[in-house]
This record gives sequence, structure tokens and C-alpha cells, in this order.
Amino acid sequence: MSRITQWSLKNGIAVFFLCILVLGGGLFATTKIQKAIMPDLSFPTLFIQISVPGQSAEETQKNITVPLEEKILAANEAENVIASTTSNMVTIEVQYPFGTDLDRVNSKLEAIVNSVPLPEHADRQVLTIDHLLNSVYQAAITGEDREKLQKKITDTIIPEIKKVNGVAGVEVTGLRENNWQIELHQDKALEKGISLQSVQEALESKNADATVGTVENDGKTIPVDIKGTIQSVEDLNKLIITSPQPDVAASVKLSDIATIKQTEKEQEISRYNGEPAFVFSITKEKDANTVAVTDKVESIFDEYQKEAKYEKYPILNYGKEIDTSISKLVKEGLFGALFTIIVIALFLRSFRATIISIISLPVSILVTIMALDYIGYTLNVMTLGGLAVAIGRIVDDSIVVIENMYRWLQEKGSTVNRKEIAFKATKEVMTAVASSTFITCIVFLPVAFIDGMIGEQFRPFALAVAISILTSLFVAIMLIPVLGNVFFKKVKTKEKEGRMVLGYEKLLRLAIRRKGVVIILSILLLVGSVSLVPLMGFSLIPAGSSTSLNISMTLPAGTELEETDKIAKKVENYLGEKKEIDYSSAEVGKPADPISFQKKDNEAGFIVKLKKGYTADEETNSLKKDLSKLVKADVPEADIRVEELSQAQGPSGNIVAIELYGDDLQALEKASKQVENLLQQNNQLKNVKNEMNEAREKWSISLNEQGTKLNIDSTQLMGLINEQLNAVELMDYKIKDEKINVTIDYNKKITSKSGLEDLQVPTPSGVKPLKEVAEVVEMKTPVEINQENGKTLAKVTAEIKGNSILAESTKVQKDVDALKLPEGVSLKTGGANEEITKQYTEMGVSMITAIVLVFLILCMTFNGLLTPIVILASILFVPIGSFGFLLIAGQPLSLSSLIGLLMLIGIVVTNAVVLLDRVENNRKRGMKVEEAIVEAGKIRLRPIVMTAVATICALIPLAISADVESVSAALISKGLAITVIGGLTTSTLLTLVIIPALYRAVERFRRNKGEFEEDT
Repeated sequence: MSRITQWSLKNGIAVFFLCILVLGGGLFATTKIQKAIMPDLSFPTLFIQISVPGQSAEETQKNITVPLEEKILAANEAENVIASTTSNMVTIEVQYPFGTDLDRVNSKLEAIVNSVPLPEHADRQVLTIDHLLNSVYQAAITGEDREKLQKKITDTIIPEIKKVNGVAGVEVTGLRENNWQIELHQDKALEKGISLQSVQEALESKNADATVGTVENDGKTIPVDIKGTIQSVEDLNKLIITSPQPDVAASVKLSDIATIKQTEKEQEISRYNGEPAFVFSITKEKDANTVAVTDKVESIFDEYQKEAKYEKYPILNYGKEIDTSISKLVKEGLFGALFTIIVIALFLRSFRATIISIISLPVSILVTIMALDYIGYTLNVMTLGGLAVAIGRIVDDSIVVIENMYRWLQEKGSTVNRKEIAFKATKEVMTAVASSTFITCIVFLPVAFIDGMIGEQFRPFALAVAISILTSLFVAIMLIPVLGNVFFKKVKTKEKEGRMVLGYEKLLRLAIRRKGVVIILSILLLVGSVSLVPLMGFSLIPAGSSTSLNISMTLPAGTELEETDKIAKKVENYLGEKKEIDYSSAEVGKPADPISFQKKDNEAGFIVKLKKGYTADEETNSLKKDLSKLVKADVPEADIRVEELSQAQGPSGNIVAIELYGDDLQALEKASKQVENLLQQNNQLKNVKNEMNEAREKWSISLNEQGTKLNIDSTQLMGLINEQLNAVELMDYKIKDEKINVTIDYNKKITSKSGLEDLQVPTPSGVKPLKEVAEVVEMKTPVEINQENGKTLAKVTAEIKGNSILAESTKVQKDVDALKLPEGVSLKTGGANEEITKQYTEMGVSMITAIVLVFLILCMTFNGLLTPIVILASILFVPIGSFGFLLIAGQPLSLSSLIGLLMLIGIVVTNAVVLLDRVENNRKRGMKVEEAIVEAGKIRLRPIVMTAVATICALIPLAISADVESVSAALISKGLAITVIGGLTTSTLLTLVIIPALYRAVERFRRNKGEFEEDT
């Protein structure tokens, strides 16, 4: 690599221009690289959705779900198969390992789905649902004239938003829809043999708009089309329907058998701070820039606000959250860079040397951004976090080179050419600098092979660190020598050694002579630090401090929208009285989701923003307790969930999940209740949820003896009853270029078992009540049946408070294992305990792999085994500072901390390499071992302390920053910074003392091998 330095010194102008070119490219990349909260995770998941009208959950599970699951599992490609079965619907989530080609498995899965026989009217499809189809922007719009405002929204604002580049969808709740409600008089319609379907067919035939052909006239082609004849309610009243019964008049006017009502109705109800509002939810396309999309949407709302006379209230803006997170990291990075510059200036005491040393910062950072943009990564918490934590390390190579060059100029500046000094000074430290850089980069290589979401998220982080540090190496051996040659024209001769060097020399000589005592004391310190681990607590992700909450309310299945709204208003009144709450929005009636396509009138959601000074973690429990009491006073079966709101893609580190398996649904329900009660008694848990959905009442109809004798057609009976229970809806029916929803239903609704039994049904011997030809039996049926990998599943989950995640989840596991469950039910504890064990194991393997790779590089660098072994010993003393500092700061040993420990493997070894590389060179020049160690220690003291202090100071802003507001940002948090600061502080101090003592201790083995001449 010395040839690179030699070429650079000969072609200084080319190096300058290359540097300017790189800086320009990097600055350009910063203007176009996309921003995001976290790296883009393309989840390899496919969804199967099958609608099966007229079947119960048990029938659907037996005939469709189980056979389909078995075939998917037999293909042996899916990682997990999670099925949910309800009446009329099957939803199966098929999860594949990360890296799977979804196009390939999609075609295979479609073939499997098509191979399962389905009932005649069933519908099936395989869907790819991208995780980014979550709202990136939500806002509430209120105005005095709601009718006029709705017209402006539908005619102008929604179309304008849809035109925005990158917008995938716009959903607005609170809109009132025009409804034509056709209520058939049951007795009259039955008498004339007219059904809901008859009315539907007549309506569709009379209102068809179609082009039927063209006519050639005077050389022109004129299209001919037919327009529907129904343009008003009056036209609808006059609609003629043909009766299928031969003894009834051929035609019947609709007004003779039905009442027609024109109404306006909200499909979902939305409010902001208790006032009626239109709530917008904007989703973006997968590759779209979140910040650009949300900024453009904001500008559209602002553009029409004055004209349409409305008030706009932002609820969620992930573009703003991205800007805030990135600005926070950039600010911390800039402060870190500033502290680093101050440290270098204090040590070198030269303005020119300081400027030359820090030139690697902008070059390395901009090259990294340019590379990330080229690869297709975004500027996010992980990539920016990688740059922020690497700032101190980026300048290390430049510091070592410039410090050595500065020393050479002080010692030999008057006798040797400056260009020659620049070359020789760089060459002297090149081995140490290059190997140190490669070691720091190589420790992140195993991260690329970590499975699952953690690996996907940390790869960009590792890549950002590696690219920036590798770039700093090339800056150190190319640009720094050129700049030193140009600007170091006059350097003061070396003064006598300072107090720090003299004091260190005395300490070093004492440590070498008392090496046994030093090593024993160090081991005792190490053992003491490891004993601190049980006091620290374990956590996958450190707790955040979000100020937004998501509250979900689920009432019993079948609850009508009006009843749900009544309870929702009580929740809103409570939220409005809370002094901690800034604002709240409510959406009553969950719209059809893209998987099940089922609208849920029994659900309501509330988004709550807390005032400054309050955090979600503090308020969650009190809100959950108060709201549960409030809602369950009216609806005891209601379920209330209060959770922190975040665009989180990271792992849920504080969830404990108890999974129960069994074939008997009643036994599973009983077991899930036992577990739920147990978890609710634990005051260290919150948000306990039993996902074994409640059973609902079911009326089962079967023909009795009389019905069988009359030879009643079961299929015909099923169709008739289905009509009585389910209205026919014609969505977006076009009238005068306006879309109107038309509902066709009977005027008498069946609301009781007796009402169903009295239903009049046609039979070969005339119209009879249903109870005379069939039996109606009351039964209980589960609302939803869940399965995982072919096993029927009931899951109970809870969130663990605080950071003692591992200890609490272990306690929960012991408590659950002590339960006496119904026969045939087995359980598995998952969630936090399982996830922590898995990720800690993978990180442990990564660390061991990193150490092995580091050892290989050291062996190649030093051409032996003993020196690399001595250098690796420096890693052992990392826990002394890391664990101690974490305990003092009250931080748990988390995934963030483990990443810090992984970084320390590379950073700490660097210090030992810089020191022992000089020792080895001294020995080769014939110096005695002790003098070689002392001389190397004195010479390398300043660069080692400078680089360590620079790295520590660069991380101080991150270490003292306020708590993060999201799970995502918690991955790169103060836990990582404190770990590195603590470990680097103690390991640097100990490296300067213990490593020389260890080197001296193993010297006799080296003499036996004849590596150096024997000395005394």
C-alpha cells in the first residue's frame, strides 16, 4: 500500500481534484438520497384469501383450511403458516425466509390453492401485501358546511392527492354516502314470488350503460350507446319486475311491493377532539420517498384551506418524524465531530495539523452517502447511526499518520526533505493503520449473516460503518501525506517529554517488572465486572418514550355501528377531560382491510397525542385501567388495547407470548382463560390480551321429518334464508354520473330465533312457516379459529414494563409452566424470552466469528501467534468499563449494547496493534525487550490516547441524548454509546499497561522459538 502513498505524493494535484470530485458527488447524493425511519424491509410474505359464503367457521376449517395448510406445509418452503378461519372467510399468512424470491413461490402457492376443491360460489386469491401500505400521513379536516366540504374533498382534494407521485392510496372516513334503500314488503313479495335477486336483476338490466356499435354517416364514424332509464327515485318506483310464478300477473311495479327511501349514511364515523371530522389516511408506494410524499400532501391541504374554509389538524406525519429523527442524529453527529476536533486541537496544538486530520470526516461521510445511494439504501436511523458512531473512528487513521508525520518533522525536519518525510512517516505506520482498519471493518462481516429482521436492519448500519472507515484509510494514506507535505512548512523542533509521557514511562516500567501482580489484578477486575451482569437486566430493545398512543376498542362480534359509536363517544369524553392529552381522533367502524376484506362495525380506534412532558410509557397503564372500567361497565365482553404508536419495523422486544395448542376448542378456550387470569395478576405486565376470540351464538337449521317428506330442496331453502338475513348491496351504482349505493332488503328484519322459525318458506304444498319443515337449534361457534403450522392455536400476549425483560419473561414462563391445563392442551412460551435468547445467541456467534477473523488478520500482520494472542487479550477487559458504565447509567444489556460490544472488538484491538507494531519494529532493529516496549509506549501514547478520546467524545452527544421516541431509533441509542465509551475508556487505560506486561510475560516463549535475540 506504500505505492499508493508514493503515487499520491508524486501526483498531488490529481489527488486534490479527485478529492473535490468525490466531495461534489457526495454533496449531490445528499440531495437525492431517500430518507426513511428504518431500512426498507421487504417482508417475504404472501396471503391467501378465500371467501366461502354460507359456511360456518368449523365447516370452513375442516373442509378448506386444514387441507390447504397441509399442502402448503408439504411443499416445505414456508417458514411459518398462520391461518385464521371465520364464517365465510379463510385468511392464511404464509411467511418465507428473508431473501426468498416471491415471484417464484407466488406461482407455486397459486397452484397449491387452485388444487384444493372449493364450493361453487367460493372465491380465492393470493395477495402480496407490502408492509409499507400503512398510513404515512393522517389528518383531520373540519368545517361548518359539511355537505359543501365533502363535495370539495371528493371532487378536488382526493383527486389532487391521488395525482401526487408516490401516493398509493387515499382513504377518507366520515364521508356520507348517498343511499337508495329498497325495502320489500315481505308478504307481498312472497305472494308474487319476487325475491331480492329478482329486484337486483331488473334494476341492473334497466340501468345498463353500454356502447352497442357504430354508424357510418357522411364519412364519419358515430358511436351508438344505450343509457340507463333510471335517473331518479320516481323512475325506481315505476320499475317493472317480472314474476316467475305463472299464476301471477306477468309484471309487477316495484312501488306495489316495496318502499323506497333516499338516505345519507356514514360507512365509518370519524371525529377529532369529539367533533365530527373527515379523516384522511394516505399510503405511499413501496419505493416512494416518504418525506416528499407527505410534504406534497401537506401543500395540497394548505392550498385549498382558505377556499374550502376548513381547519386541518395533523394526526400522523411520518415524513416529519423522519426529518426529526434524522435531524436529531445529524445534530448529535455534528456535536460529536466538534468534540473530536477540539480533542485533536488540544493534543496536536497546531491549527494546520488539526485541519488536515479532520479532512477525513467530510470525505468519508460524503463517500458513504454516495455509496449508500448507489446501492439503493436510504438515509435512515441505522445508516446515519452508523455514521454517527463511526465519526470518532474515522479520524483515527488520519490522527496516527499526521501525528507520526508531525513527530518526524520535529525530529528530522531540518535534515530530510518534506516529501520524503511524508512518505516515510506514513509508511512506518501503514501496517498498523491498515490492519487496524481492516480489523474494525471485519468485525461487522458476521452481522451480514444474522438471520431475520435483526440482520436485515443491521446490515445497512454495518455497511455505513465499514464504508466510512475504509474511506478514511484511503484518505489517510493518499490525501493526508499530500496535505502534510504542502502545509507543514515550518514545525517547531521537538521539546522535552511532557509530564504525561514521563509519568506513563514510570508506570509502564513498574507494570513490566510487576507483571504478575498487574495480570492478576486485571483478572480480578474482569471477574468483578462480569458479576455485575445480573444487576443490569436484559432487554432486546431499550424502552422508548413515545408521546403518541393508539387505543383500540373491540366490542362483541355483531355489534352494530350505532352501538359502537355510542360507546366510542364515552371514550372520547374521557380523553377530552384528561389534562395530559393534547388531542385525540376517533374512527368508529373499521374499514375493510386488504386481507380479509371484511368491514368491522364492532371496532373503533383512537389516536392520542400527549402533551409535552408526558410519555406513552407512563400513561399507558392508567389509560388502560380507566378505559377498561368505563367501557366494560356497558359492555363486559369489550376488549381495550392501549399501545405506543410508532412506524416500527423493528422487533418487539418487550412482548411475552404464551401459545396454546390442542384439538379441542373448548379446552383451548379454558386454558387461554387460565393463562390470561395469571398474567393479569402480574403487576409487571400490561396490555394482557387473549387472542382466543370469544364464541358467538349460532342458529343451526336442519330439515325435520316433515321437511324431508315434502322433499324440500336444501339449496333453495339456503338461498331463501340467506336473502332474509342479508341485504343485497349494489355499490357505486351510477345515476346521472353520480355513484350511489343501492340497498335491497326486506322491511321485516329477523332479530330473534322465533322470528326465524316464523319465516314463511315456499314448499311443494304451499307456503309454510320454517318451524314446520325444519328445526332451529341454538349453538355456540367460535368467531375465529387460528392455526399455526397445522396446529389449532390460542395465543395470550402481554407487554413487560421497564427493562428487566429477560428476568420477568423467565418468571412468567415458570408461573405458566406451573399451571394445570386441561387434558390435550400443550403450551409454548415465546415472545421476549425466545427472541432475546435467539438474538443474544446470534450476536454471540457473530462476536466469536469476528474474533476469529480478527485473529487471522493479526496472524497475517505479525507473522506469528504469540503477538496476536497478546493483542486479543485486550478484548477481555472491555466488559470492565462497558458493564460498569451501563449499570451506572441504569441501562440494560440490550441488542444496542451488544452492537456496541461488537464494535469494541475492532476499536480496542486497534490500540493494541498500534502499540505492539512499534514494539515489533523496535525489536527487529535490535532493541532489548523492555526498552522496545517503553520506547513504543512513549511514542504511541499520544496517538492511542488521542484516537480513544476522539472516539469517546464523538459518542458523548448520543450517550447523553434524551430517550428515543420509537422502537426503531432505540436500536441506535444511548445503550450503544455508553457501552463503547465505557469499554474504550477502561480498555485503553488497561491496554497501555496490561498489554505490555503480557507481552513481556510471553517473551520467554518467543526466545525459545528464536524470533528475536535473547536479552536480559
